Amino acid sequence: MTLLITLSLVLSALGLSFAFYRQFSDAARDDLRGRALLLRDGGFDLSDAQALSGAVLSAARITLIAPDGNVLFDSQSDAETMENHSARAEVRAALENGAGESRRFSDTVGEETIYYAVRLSDGSVLRLAETEKSIFALFGGALAPVIVAILITLIFCEVLAGRLTRRIIAPLAALPDGDAESAYDELAPVLRTIARQREHIAAQLNELRERTETEGAIMENMTEGVVMLGKEGRILSINRAAAAIFGAETDMRGRGMLQLTRDLELLNHASGALQGSRGEMSLEHGGRTYRAYCSPSAGSGALLLFLDITERAYAETMRREFAANVSHELKTPLTSICAAAEMLAGGMVRAQDTDAFYARIKTESSRLIALIDDIIKISRLDEGAALERLESVDMASLAAEVAKSLEESARTHEVTLAVTGGGTVRGVRPLMYEMLYNLADNAVKYNVPGGSAEIAVRREGDCAVITVTDSGIGIPEEAQQRVFERFYRVDASRSKKTGGTGLGLAIVKHIVASAGGEIRLKSRLREGTAITVILPDARG
Repeated sequence: MTLLITLSLVLSALGLSFAFYRQFSDAARDDLRGRALLLRDGGFDLSDAQALSGAVLSAARITLIAPDGNVLFDSQSDAETMENHSARAEVRAALENGAGESRRFSDTVGEETIYYAVRLSDGSVLRLAETEKSIFALFGGALAPVIVAILITLIFCEVLAGRLTRRIIAPLAALPDGDAESAYDELAPVLRTIARQREHIAAQLNELRERTETEGAIMENMTEGVVMLGKEGRILSINRAAAAIFGAETDMRGRGMLQLTRDLELLNHASGALQGSRGEMSLEHGGRTYRAYCSPSAGSGALLLFLDITERAYAETMRREFAANVSHELKTPLTSICAAAEMLAGGMVRAQDTDAFYARIKTESSRLIALIDDIIKISRLDEGAALERLESVDMASLAAEVAKSLEESARTHEVTLAVTGGGTVRGVRPLMYEMLYNLADNAVKYNVPGGSAEIAVRREGDCAVITVTDSGIGIPEEAQQRVFERFYRVDASRSKKTGGTGLGLAIVKHIVASAGGEIRLKSRLREGTAITVILPDARG
């Protein structure tokens, strides 16, 4: 606005100066022409120089020029010293046409002189001249007032524009918090559009916030580790599970993968995912086994997913070992049965030894049947079978049944078996019987002559606690962590003598786990063993 006002004032001053100058210049020229014609046609004696110089035309310069250009008279200069004027434009025009005019500008004094000449009857030329200020001098004289006017106008406009601008801007500045529709009707469509856009943006922000919070909650509560990489390979996000896997901080945004792991294979898979190829690998870290999946993401980055497969890998290892152990355990009695049968069929056995061979076949067959029964039991437990037939089981009466079933075995091993306490638990009765039977059977078989075994049942809060103790041979400390593994035997030769399959305690462990219970073992070599089972949901 300041530049516009200044330019307007300057151009106005220039325009007015030019207009006035043209008007004054034309008026001066007309005045000179009128006076020249008056002198020529008014009956003045032009030969009398004194009379001519004292005429009413004293304001103008009068020059009388002979037809040859010599100056005869000049009212302001000595005619004898003046040069020949025949070459002057106005003189030449007057001699040729009867009248002529011209203008000459002086740079030194900044003035312009107007000349008008007429031819007289005797052929001489009468010239009148008048000097006036040039347009530049005229504008220069008006420059100071113009500058003052500009300054005053600018100050006034500055104050007024400031107030008007504040009044105009005030409703617009209130747009984020208020409504300016009442202030400017012209802005109503714009304001309605802005209001709709604000509502749309607010809805999008809320949706984005909810989505971000949901994704954040999912990421943080996932048991799987998740790492998101940007297109430059820097970490965009890492959840708590992934940070725990690598022992890193949860806030690693902007850092490189080398600050997370030094595993070369994982780094290569991550680099491949950034280039658009998928990959997966197994990762051993911190004593755990993980399956790492590296996939490219839609935003030119990569997504790394880490699944903890430790239990699955352990189960797979156990299944392989179980299959190998089953093959070995089945092969041993079958080999013995086959060898005895071949010897009997080939007539290679003496008559008096036949009964011993038949007894051996019977023993190995019984062992084979027991082994198959235990394998079937543990397989059904792995599949979660028979867990739907829950009922209230009196553990004390069930322990008494087990003790009665083991009376003959206890007498054979010279072991005293007792049952104490009471308590009820909700479970599957055949499985509870199988659990107690295996524990008590071990307490009898792996005891010493004259030893004792006890099945004690008691309640602790809402749990039933069954403890089977014996005064037998005990379990070495290094073997106590493995006795619940399938086919594991502390003393293989003794187990075979007692008819053990190596699956008894593994079955017990499965039964307790299926019931949501806990099993504990305490043993000292040659002092005895105590196995405690804690089952929840005790009744009565």
